[in-house]
Amino acid sequence: MACIADMIVTPFTEMFGLRHPVALARFSRHGLRSAEALCRGFFEEDRASALVAGLAAHSIMPLSKLPTAAFGLVLGVIGHAVGWPLPRGGSQSIAGALAGYLQALGGEIETGRRVSSLEDVPLARAVILDVTPRQLLAIAGDRLPARYRPWILHDLTCRTWPLRHLARLLAQLAPVVIVLVLLLPGPLWVRVMGAIGGSLVGLIYSFVFLYEATEGRATKAGYPHGTLNEVRNQRDTERALRRAAEDFDRAYQHRRHHL
Repeated sequence: MACIADMIVTPFTEMFGLRHPVALARFSRHGLRSAEALCRGFFEEDRASALVAGLAAHSIMPLSKLPTAAFGLVLGVIGHAVGWPLPRGGSQSIAGALAGYLQALGGEIETGRRVSSLEDVPLARAVILDVTPRQLLAIAGDRLPARYRPWILHDLTCRTWPLRHLARLLAQLAPVVIVLVLLLPGPLWVRVMGAIGGSLVGLIYSFVFLYEATEGRATKAGYPHGTLNEVRNQRDTERALRRAAEDFDRAYQHRRHHL
């Protein structure tokens, strides 16, 4: 633990010297897991699992996703090594102060209600959604400008749609790979190989669930489930009929030429 804490609080100028490779490897074994798997595998009491889950929630990701365990472990290690700054009365006092100010202005707070569509939100002149782009598509995909929908359908059903999916995935991975290569400690070749290995795992995972991923993207854009298969099958049928007609025409012209 002390080795991991030492690397975490190391100044940026000294970060690239990999001083504790064994400790880092042992940390990676658990840090690359999901927080849910880490808690189920190591803790028997709910209080310990709740603490790690609360720390891992700072990742702003579902706790069943990789590598949310790393967020919980890193914050936990920092707490043991250098301590946590806490407001008087606990972190809840910050949320309570903000909520009190909003209510003093006449605002209302409603919790325990899942918003899966804009239909779940009361009518208002403006609606502010503090969510990710994917969540925005899931909530308001059918309200987006209509000009975006045909492009999404074409992107997911044209002849080169698997290559387009690959290009989109590489564009999403590129910033992460660059940050990892620049910020991870250790020799350059270790950082590059780690980034390449992680990218390959992401690519394999993405192509295993290729059809599910594209179907989900179409659904978020407002298309009914199964639309992609229908459009692809229709285009394949039209392409096959067009090819058959061209072959028949060539055969007819060839026979007519020899008569």
